Amino acid sequence: MRPRPIAYIAVSFTAGAGIGLLWPLNALFTAFTAFWVASCCLFFWRRSAGILAAFMAVAFLLGGLRAHTARQSQTLAQASLPLPNSGLVTLQGTLQTDPELLRTASHFRLLLADVQVERLLNGLHGSCPVSQNIRVYLPVPPNLITLPLYGDRIEVHGKIALSTPPRDPGCPACYSDPDTDSRFVLIARDDSAWRLLPPRLLQAPFQRCALFLQRRALAAMKASLPNTEAELLGALLFGNRRNLAPALASSFDRTGATYLLATAGLHVGMFALLLLWMLQRVAGAPRKMALLVTVCALGLFVVMAGGRPAVLRAATMIGLYLIAPLFEREPDFTGALCASGLLLLFWNPQMLLTPGFQLSYAVVITIALLAPVIEYPLKHLLQNRLRKASNGGKDTSFERMLIPLGRFLYATLFLSLAAQIGATPLVAYHFHTLSVIAPMANFCLLVIALPLLFLGYAAVLAAAVHPLLARPFLLGISPGLKALIGLSALFSKPLWAELSVGSPPVALIALLYGLILAGILFLRHTVPLGRLPVEEEF
Repeated sequence: MRPRPIAYIAVSFTAGAGIGLLWPLNALFTAFTAFWVASCCLFFWRRSAGILAAFMAVAFLLGGLRAHTARQSQTLAQASLPLPNSGLVTLQGTLQTDPELLRTASHFRLLLADVQVERLLNGLHGSCPVSQNIRVYLPVPPNLITLPLYGDRIEVHGKIALSTPPRDPGCPACYSDPDTDSRFVLIARDDSAWRLLPPRLLQAPFQRCALFLQRRALAAMKASLPNTEAELLGALLFGNRRNLAPALASSFDRTGATYLLATAGLHVGMFALLLLWMLQRVAGAPRKMALLVTVCALGLFVVMAGGRPAVLRAATMIGLYLIAPLFEREPDFTGALCASGLLLLFWNPQMLLTPGFQLSYAVVITIALLAPVIEYPLKHLLQNRLRKASNGGKDTSFERMLIPLGRFLYATLFLSLAAQIGATPLVAYHFHTLSVIAPMANFCLLVIALPLLFLGYAAVLAAAVHPLLARPFLLGISPGLKALIGLSALFSKPLWAELSVGSPPVALIALLYGLILAGILFLRHTVPLGRLPVEEEF
């Protein structure tokens, strides 16, 4: 991972977005002025450095202004909702998420956007906009055969109230959600208080297609696997933890293996590699056609996985990486990583403050920086091992057969440790926990989870053709799921497996990441990577 101009610009844009979100506009312009003065000084010292600094200053200002605009628009939207003081309201809107992901035993919990509320006062109807921080509780009708999909239009009759924990007044079946930023709650009166409206022509076809494929795959899992295993596989493949048993979810939390159940770069990369391999080797598609189909399929996968920040980051980065050969360009990991961050923050600057976005980039950057330190010594070690065996007159065929297994175990150990190094400070800051057993548990769980992800996504692709084609893959996955459940329960049993810690200060978090970066750079300059003789076959 080498520095690129786009990396400096991405860092500047991110810094400006952070200042724009957390501090007033005066602080942004003060920092921009200092940045611009420094770039002018650099220009007289070295012209190339001064030009790069000028671009960084412009990116810094654009990031701050974009974040400030997003913050102001959210504040205005929150203040624009007139709260009805009497009577019932009728809400008509379009679902912007998959209700199945937000379904509990008794009701849906939906966050709606771009909807209209009609006030009912003395028989008169008045329309007013609703901001995105209103949460809508819809009881699940027992006679509803077909569940609503993304893009469906609904009509709800209910009463708007302030979000006051622990219960919302007027409806004993509905709880408020203190973990969200919802200020208002629309409470449906009963099961018949809401209905589906006739759909518009070709409404959200892409999202509806993705959710149809997801539900088809989940139905195949439930038909072939026990309930606990099917729910665990759904959480592994799509990040849907809502139906997971509390004890099983807690065991993954205590072992620090929650990232396996939160769809991110590992899952998106596995899905893209599998689909690309199947298109090229099984279907015999040309390389450019396979790349184009894979990039389009990544969009479907983002919707299937819930569109969380980590999924968006991974899909955007891998999509940019795969698009490069279509334009006769050499794929560049650093450029794809930085461009994905720029695109996501320009689209939604407030994503910068979410734990998922921070953890995703922290883990990926740590892995990218540590990879050369691990890769070249491993190749050198394997090459020396084979050379000694061949010089001693031994048969090296068995040792050559063990090389892929050794690489897999070594790569798994590296991924688990690098992910822990990159994520631990932020996990302690956001979730106030520290998993002591994570370094050992993650390696064992990841060794089992990687083949399960490969077979699971193969089952998803097979189920897209016909659900019966997914059954052989799912039956092969079942023993691995049992082993994963047993190991997670085993590692989570000790009382010292997880410690509760206080949220460390931001300065300490920055210091920890600075020390991690300094240690990685020290290793990269200390390990003689360029002087290790490595043959081409390795």
